[in-house]
Amino acid sequence: MLFFALLAASCTDEKSETAELHWTYSGETGPEHWGNLEPEYALCETGLQQSPVNFNNATANNALPILTFDYHAASGTLRSNGHALQFDYPPGSKVSIDSTDYTLKQFHFHTPSEHGLGLIAWPLEMHLVHQHADGKLVVVGVLFHESETESDFLAQFLEKIEMASLEVEVDDVNAAATLPSNKSYYAYEGSLTTPPCSEGVTWRVLRTSIPASQEQLSAITRVFIENSRPLQALGSRTIQSSP
Repeated sequence: MLFFALLAASCTDEKSETAELHWTYSGETGPEHWGNLEPEYALCETGLQQSPVNFNNATANNALPILTFDYHAASGTLRSNGHALQFDYPPGSKVSIDSTDYTLKQFHFHTPSEHGLGLIAWPLEMHLVHQHADGKLVVVGVLFHESETESDFLAQFLEKIEMASLEVEVDDVNAAATLPSNKSYYAYEGSLTTPPCSEGVTWRVLRTSIPASQEQLSAITRVFIENSRPLQALGSRTIQSSP
């Protein structure tokens, strides 16, 4: 499926493209075995604040701050990292939370969605990976639902997918085009959803899904089928929901 991966060799919502591709989403190198593949992957098995999670029983919190997006159109590179496709976003775009800025580093997708709501899973989930100057990660999740309406945002990438393994440049990409008008969200503290499953990642998953056509969703899943980590135990954490 279309974009994915992480930000750079140093941080990821999913692991850097420079990493060896010896973990997968099935079989002996699948999610249930990640924690045993490498010592640095241990949190995938032992971590207590892992992602993704189910949003059942979210607690309303009217005090949660609004998300302020300042995204700009830019050109960048679309490439496959073996687990997903990622688009590396040039500097200049950010999200602000409580007056703290986090720079947009890259975005990518999982099919089907990693997060869930009860028994509901969406066909596609997009992760917008942001980083503060101190290294703190904030990932904003956007959910897609199947519709007769096409996504103009996805359309600009679909013709590039076949070439992505060779790396292709895509012009005038504006991540703002994929944000719903209602930006209420689920909030929790979690982890990367791929090895090394590092914790301390702030998650903001937008509650309103956006439309994409069946043809678009099928085009993405033909590239990456089921590159999603199973739901993880919530433990003592609380999921909060903004107004």
